[in-house]
Amino acid sequence: MLLNVLILLPAAEIVVLLEAVRKATGRER
Repeated sequence: MLLNVLILLPAAEIVVLLEAVRKATGRER
């Protein structure tokens, strides 16, 4: 269980960062 949580938390943060990057690039372009 703990291992799954440790893996999911960073993964979720990465997804959020990717979405933020898409929004930033979309606004610039």
